[in-house]
Amino acid sequence: MSTTLTFRNHRVTGKPARVNAPPELDHILQIGFSFWPAKVLLSAVELDLFTELGNGALDAETLRQRLCLDNRSVRDFLDALVALNFLERRHGKYSNTAETSHYLDRNKPTYVGGLLEMSNARLYNYWGSLTEALRTGKPQNESKGGGDPFDSLYKVRCRCNSRRRIHTSKASAMI
Repeated sequence: MSTTLTFRNHRVTGKPARVNAPPELDHILQIGFSFWPAKVLLSAVELDLFTELGNGALDAETLRQRLCLDNRSVRDFLDALVALNFLERRHGKYSNTAETSHYLDRNKPTYVGGLLEMSNARLYNYWGSLTEALRTGKPQNESKGGGDPFDSLYKVRCRCNSRRRIHTSKASAMI
């Protein structure tokens, strides 16, 4: 519920103050756990889930077999993607949303998943070392061990290209 007040010809709109109530925790928890949905999306891209669904809806068992997933976790994983609005589920079958179909199906010229693949393969772990970087001032990328981050990046790109993991498209050229 919001309240609108007028004071000296100025309108002020806001939530009424809660008397003797503790501050809200929502924002802290939302940011603190935001890596969960990010990793669910990054894993789906890594597994080529959205490309697998590019030809139409499939049930969980078919997806499990095609993507070589464990039976124990497949439904939770797919339902998490539904909850995050990256997949739709109808009559026991999963399908892409308009966004994931357009941007995350590697068979389409609008595919931008290569950027997310790089983020998952390289950046995700380095951000996990942020506290160490803040304490030591040392880089947490490939140069941490004396290597050249660009050498590693090009090796990942070559390896990915050989497995058809990074897709060049008009959309990725715009980024």
